[in-house]
Amino acid sequence: MKKSPNKTFTLGIDWEDFGLAAYDYKFTNEHNKSPFIQEHNFLLQLLDELNIKCTFFVNGRTASLYKNLVKDIFNLGHSIGSHGFKHVQRSTISSNDFLEDSILSKNLIEDIIQYPVEGYRSPYLSVSKANYIENLNILKKAGYTYDSSISYHKFKSLFLENNSLSKLSLPIKVFPLCSFKSKPISFNLAGGSTWRVLPSFLTCSILKSNLTTNNSSLYLHPYEFGPIINPFRIICKSKKIKALYLYLRWNFNRSSIEKILRNLASSSNVNVLPIGHNLL
Repeated sequence: MKKSPNKTFTLGIDWEDFGLAAYDYKFTNEHNKSPFIQEHNFLLQLLDELNIKCTFFVNGRTASLYKNLVKDIFNLGHSIGSHGFKHVQRSTISSNDFLEDSILSKNLIEDIIQYPVEGYRSPYLSVSKANYIENLNILKKAGYTYDSSISYHKFKSLFLENNSLSKLSLPIKVFPLCSFKSKPISFNLAGGSTWRVLPSFLTCSILKSNLTTNNSSLYLHPYEFGPIINPFRIICKSKKIKALYLYLRWNFNRSSIEKILRNLASSSNVNVLPIGHNLL
């Protein structure tokens, strides 16, 4: 593959305790055994070792219980954005509820760190192509200046489908997520399950090549680092078949994610920066 002469990625951590979300929505009866703090500390130490500063998109519900952890993130020099308050799909709530959720999270985090929160990333990346401009207007009303929820190729297709849409008409800035497209294949390559399914050397090669766009964003989660995930942190212990499925889904090749991050951090032709340094 042909390498780009100099590649920059912006890194955003979707910071949520999904065991807490499961507890809130009654998928499990207990939350106090969550290893979230251990995963959080592991990730902060890894980022420090790799000399990476990034953006943490902090979930408001999680921040309300772990205020000191949010302060740790900020004091270590990382940027902080919002990951909403409730960890729910955008399509499952009304526009008014979305606005209220976005404001609640922003105000709560700003109260903790005593610093403005400008960026937003939606839970499940659910603020995406559908009604995207409408959602950006809601985020602007809530006080945000940028969003990083949509993949690069979905974002690009908005311009191709609507000739009247221009960058100047966007209500806030957009930092798209890294995606891969080579006919007839197109998929999100910013993180998540893709980084576990593909061999790590192949993912690194594609990311560094001209098959992905420079200055696009990546997304990772604290639970993707550290010890293997116990599925019973989010479901009742009676659901053993589902637990087996979740165990395989979350733990298959999970070490690949750390390998990819280490590879990018050590590559002389790759920069990994907080979101907000570059705009497509």
